[in-house]
Amino acid sequence: MEERFEAGEGVLGRHVIGTSAGMVRFPLRIKKRVYLTLVAAARKIRSPAVPRIRVLKESGEMVAESSREVFDEQDMQIWLEAGNYNVEVRDAYDRRGPELEFELSIHSGIPPFSLSVPGQKDKKHPLIDKFLAVPGGVFEVPVQCSRKGFTPEVQLQLESSLACMKVQDRVPGGKGSAGFRLRLPADTVAGTLHHFGVRGFSEFEGSSYEARLETRQILKERDGAVDVPESINGLLAVRVMKPPLKVEVAPPGDVTKGAIVKVPVTLSWEEGCRRFSSKVRMVGLPGGIESGEKSLDDKTSSVELELKIGNTEQVELTGLVVEVEIDFHRHPLRIESPPFSLKIRDKS
Repeated sequence: MEERFEAGEGVLGRHVIGTSAGMVRFPLRIKKRVYLTLVAAARKIRSPAVPRIRVLKESGEMVAESSREVFDEQDMQIWLEAGNYNVEVRDAYDRRGPELEFELSIHSGIPPFSLSVPGQKDKKHPLIDKFLAVPGGVFEVPVQCSRKGFTPEVQLQLESSLACMKVQDRVPGGKGSAGFRLRLPADTVAGTLHHFGVRGFSEFEGSSYEARLETRQILKERDGAVDVPESINGLLAVRVMKPPLKVEVAPPGDVTKGAIVKVPVTLSWEEGCRRFSSKVRMVGLPGGIESGEKSLDDKTSSVELELKIGNTEQVELTGLVVEVEIDFHRHPLRIESPPFSLKIRDKS
C-alpha cells in the first residue's frame, strides 16, 4: 500500500492481528517532510486488541514506537522525512487471533502544536480562564504552547464579538509560552461579561497549521470527574469593571543621556474603595531605555520609578505609560496612566 497523505485523508480500514508473525505491516511512502498522526483504534469497534504502533525505515531501522509501559490505545504523532517506511501494528500483550481487530488511520491535518492556559497552582489560586479589565484597558491571556518538533512562531487570533486591539499577539519561535495582550474598546460597558476564544496560526515548509486554545485538560486537573463538553472547552471570559483608582504620573520635563531619573507615581484610590497590593511598571520603552518594577502593599499609594537613559538616538520619547497591576482577589487587573512624553538631550 502506498499513499501520499493530504489533510483529512488516510483512513486505511480494518485489519486483524491474526498471522503467525503476530503483527500487520503497511508500506508507507512519504513524498515530502510531513507531520503525521497515526491512530490504531480497537475500542471503538469493540475489539479486545490493544494496538501498539512501530514505524521503521525501509532498511529496518526503528524511527518510533508506542510506549511499552502503557497498556492502552496510544496515538502516535511524528515528523517523517521523505522516503519509504513500514508501519507495524502489534497487540500490546502479543496476542493474535481473528477477534483482534483494529482500525488504522493516518492523518496529516493535525497541527504540530497545541495551545492552553496554565493549570491551577492550588485551590487558593483561581483557574486562569477568567480575566478582569477596565474600559479601554489591557488584559493578558497567558498562553502555553506545547510544541512537537515545531519551532516557528505562532500568531494568536482573538475570537470574540469585542473589537479588541492586539497589543502582543505572537508566541515567538521556539518558545513555550507568551502573554496574549489585548486592549478592550474604550466604550466597553463596565459590569458586563464577555466570552471569547483564542486560535493559533503558523506556517512551516509550505504548510499552514491552526490550533484552538483548549482548557479541557486543566478543567479535568481541577476536577477529574467533570465532563467537559466541547462548547466549554477553550471558553474564556473577561469581566469589565470600573477602575478603582487613577494612575497619576509627574514626569520630568527633560532628561539627559546616561542619567538615571526618578519618575513619581501616585495611585489615587476611589474614596471608600478597598485597596489591594500592586505592581507598578513603565511600558512602551524603546531599546536603550530601562526601568524596573516596584511592588506596593495595600497601604502604600506612591512610589518613584527609576528610568535609566541609555545611549539612544531618540530625542523624544512619546506614548510612555505607567501600568499598575492590582492583585484584585487573586486576579490581575491592569490600569494605565495617561500617555506622557520625555525629551532627551545630550550631555552638556
